[in-house]
Amino acid sequence: EEDEDHHEHSSSSSSSSSRRPKAWRLSMLASAVVLCCIVVGVFVLQLFGFCGGGGHTTTRTNNNSKDLLITKCMAALASGALLALAAFLVLFEATHLIQARWKEESQAAWRFGTLLVSGFAIGCFSQLFFPHHHYDHHPRAKDDDDAVAQQPDDLDEDRKKAIENTFSEKTTTLQGVNVTLVVSIFTGDFFCNFVDGIVIAQAFLECNASRGWTIAAATVYHELAQELSDFALLVNVAGLGTLAALVVNFVSALGVFLGAAVFMWTKPGAGTQGLLLALGGGVYVFLAATQAAPQFLRGGTSFADRVLIFLAFLVGVVAIGLVLLDHEHCSPDDDNGGDHHGHGH
Repeated sequence: EEDEDHHEHSSSSSSSSSRRPKAWRLSMLASAVVLCCIVVGVFVLQLFGFCGGGGHTTTRTNNNSKDLLITKCMAALASGALLALAAFLVLFEATHLIQARWKEESQAAWRFGTLLVSGFAIGCFSQLFFPHHHYDHHPRAKDDDDAVAQQPDDLDEDRKKAIENTFSEKTTTLQGVNVTLVVSIFTGDFFCNFVDGIVIAQAFLECNASRGWTIAAATVYHELAQELSDFALLVNVAGLGTLAALVVNFVSALGVFLGAAVFMWTKPGAGTQGLLLALGGGVYVFLAATQAAPQFLRGGTSFADRVLIFLAFLVGVVAIGLVLLDHEHCSPDDDNGGDHHGHGH
């Protein structure tokens, strides 16, 4: 088994060694772009009051319905992008990489399935033990067909009560700041960004620049929607100031760099890369289904708003799906030294 692992690692390393310096540079550049887009995006939208803690109170109150619709559309866009990224690129590529290492179908299948479910389970663990509620709690109206979105004061109060109840038995506060909630948000975001970094680095190393930038772009708009929600929680519920919340978002976003760097440093073979992608795909499915989706599925909206939200979801899916028009299957060498790189589908 050790000899096979060494052979896998050697064959993969020999084929990708010439691409490694360029992949290093592009991975770090893409991580920097993702980081800047997330932090600057949150800061700009905060100035206009779209994520709480910023803008004029009167403006936020008058434009509450518009702001809520924008938030729902961003969440729908992120959910569609995450599902498409997992289904069209990450998980599909993972199956090829795993089969390049383990030829027998049963051996490849149980490893793929275990890591996929493990990725989802990690998300569940994060929410069970480090909960921070990415979605708003909208009470159902008596008549669901005529449900109307709440006013901001009621919405914030419901959200605060729900989260305070979650942490009522284990909350640590420091000078009015809910440290437990801050740590929970930071931990979850940092891990998610770490996974993004791994997926970005793998694309640049074993595929091409086009694939890497596509994944980086998808990372920007699914992370931006998530970070906006977290920023609102940090300011409105955890009690952080605007600057402190931005710093927490910035530091957690550095996980993209760490994930990319760890992947490039460890030089994983084909099988290990496939397992990592399957794990990452499981995390993406969890985020799309349980974190992004509830934000646009809960609460009352008009029929026109529902159509717009669904269109935003489709845009997220199609934007990633369009990559398949010029898609090449990218994999490192298999155990027999065969080069899989650049086989068109």
